[in-house]
Amino acid sequence: MIRVRLTEEQRQELRTRARQEVGRVSERIHFVLLSDRGKSPPEIADLFGRPARVNDALKAKLDHCLKTSPDTLGYLATIWTVVLLVTHLASQGWHVSGSTVRRALHALDYRWRRPKLAVMRRDPEGHIKMGAIARAIWNAQPDDHVFSVDESEFKLLPVLRAMWGKIGQVLHIPTPVYNASVWAFGALDVLSGQWLSGLYDRQTAANFVAFLEQVWAACPTGHIWVILDHAPAHTARLVTAWLEAHPRMTLLFLPKYASHLNPIERLWGVMKDKVVANHCYPTLAALRQAVQRYLDNITPAIALQTTGLNV
Repeated sequence: MIRVRLTEEQRQELRTRARQEVGRVSERIHFVLLSDRGKSPPEIADLFGRPARVNDALKAKLDHCLKTSPDTLGYLATIWTVVLLVTHLASQGWHVSGSTVRRALHALDYRWRRPKLAVMRRDPEGHIKMGAIARAIWNAQPDDHVFSVDESEFKLLPVLRAMWGKIGQVLHIPTPVYNASVWAFGALDVLSGQWLSGLYDRQTAANFVAFLEQVWAACPTGHIWVILDHAPAHTARLVTAWLEAHPRMTLLFLPKYASHLNPIERLWGVMKDKVVANHCYPTLAALRQAVQRYLDNITPAIALQTTGLNV
């Protein structure tokens, strides 16, 4: 039989750590201390509670539960927790531990994670708008351009993302003394990968027109189609007046409540992970410099690959 033998100094150190640690680390320390006291592995397993077997019947039962809201079964809850699942299973004659439930859920590919809000409203003219975008891409001539255009705000306040950290150590990301932001405007030609960008203080109609001027100057020939959402800066009268004086450009609006269909949205998500995730810039100037540096390093190949248009 394998048995651990500790010195008194080692015992004291492990007892101290056992009071400080949590979860599996604490459990393993107690395992070592019990072994030092002469307990065999089977005896220790009984003390900690031998895990029940995760079988197909248990997994099927849990899968059925997770597809049903607990409030429909009479519980005063709208989401399933491990404790509530254990309680419900016990009422059905299944006496299993929380750790067994967790292992079964993992085996079913369930993970504890935060969902995303989904807008349930639909644009009744959505199919018409998407059809116009599809025709513009399909019928584009060699000199034409079809740009995916959007803006994204980058703040001094860091965007929090998951990261590696030591067990037992709380990760702290500093917050800025004041909060300020910069807006990145981007235009990606979905046909060629041509990338244009600019930095502005705010998302306004005047700044949007200034950016359209930049796109116009970069494309001296052919028709310019611009795919974008219904942000107020895009639909302002100032923009309409500018378009009347520049007939070579046409705006193609996405369906309302569906800005996620704009390919450039994926690029902004990756960019925020790279530039502002878990990092607090000391000044707005430093933030602007970091955002501009990333924008300047976006090549057509990178843009098309990031947005999934390189197929």
